[in-house]
Amino acid sequence: MDSLKAELERKRNFLKTFKEKEPSKKFFRRGEVTAKRAELKQDEEESGSSADVGSARQHNAKNDCCEEGVDFDLSKIVEVTELTVITVHRLRERNEPVRMFGESNADVIKRLSRLENEDIETKCSEDFERNQKSYLEDFSRANKSEEKVDVYEDDIDMTMSDLTEMSKKLEKGNVQLDCELVHNFFSFIMKKWAVELNSRKDEEKRTANGKRASSTHLQTREYLQPLFRQLKFYSVASDIREHLVNITLCLLNRNYIEANNHYMQMAIGNAPWPVGVTASGIHKRPGSEKLYVRNVAHVLNDETQRKYIQGLKRLMSRCQIFYPTDPSRSVEFGGVTL
Repeated sequence: MDSLKAELERKRNFLKTFKEKEPSKKFFRRGEVTAKRAELKQDEEESGSSADVGSARQHNAKNDCCEEGVDFDLSKIVEVTELTVITVHRLRERNEPVRMFGESNADVIKRLSRLENEDIETKCSEDFERNQKSYLEDFSRANKSEEKVDVYEDDIDMTMSDLTEMSKKLEKGNVQLDCELVHNFFSFIMKKWAVELNSRKDEEKRTANGKRASSTHLQTREYLQPLFRQLKFYSVASDIREHLVNITLCLLNRNYIEANNHYMQMAIGNAPWPVGVTASGIHKRPGSEKLYVRNVAHVLNDETQRKYIQGLKRLMSRCQIFYPTDPSRSVEFGGVTL
């Protein structure tokens, strides 16, 4: 409160000096105020208090704008104040002291400019290092992809004779044994196909046809993952499981024509109905009882079934190549190209 009273008293005394000269005048020109302020400044400097004058001048210039009767533009003072606030904010963002010992306003601004330039250089160097690192990672990844020309081989230690012995133990209604036989057989064909692809020369693997064959194997393996998962947990549909068991038994006996017939029944069915239709109306009729899912196409039920049905056909063709038989029992004998 004492400082506030002293400030108000100072303002009254400051205005009293103008009113004593011209008591009838209520407003004063800017030049008069400036001249009076310069006179006061000179007096204070002569008295040896120049250090206090610098802070008092800014404080007085800010407070004098509120005095009644002073008519002059304070835009420059406002700009300096905003610049000082922005400077302080930028310094504090960088965890730097606002003012060091003996620094003037110009020194503070120079120090801030130097710090900002250093930040820009640091950021540019970090961006360059980041881009360089990303480029090197992409380059190394590309080299690894070129070096990695082998395909994945399934981990199965069964032979064709083991699968044949396993098929002789099949019993009607044994879901677990059916799923294990189908899963082991097609995994065996996948591994045999992978071994054949990996046994090629590196030059052949890197050709267009070699890469296409490897990508076909990879795609087939991805297509069959949902089916293998269902077989592993014994959750495959009963009608599809029945067709898969018949296909596997025919392939083990090298009867590829009969295996292809079972495959076509599983894929498109043999019912005289449009693909996907399982009912002729909303009412149950005696004739519609014979129309079940096993008589209708599975290839268009959903995209997942379409993919693994296509993958099964590729494995059937590879099985015919690995284990050829008489032309009368083969499908497109001599014309299979994968």
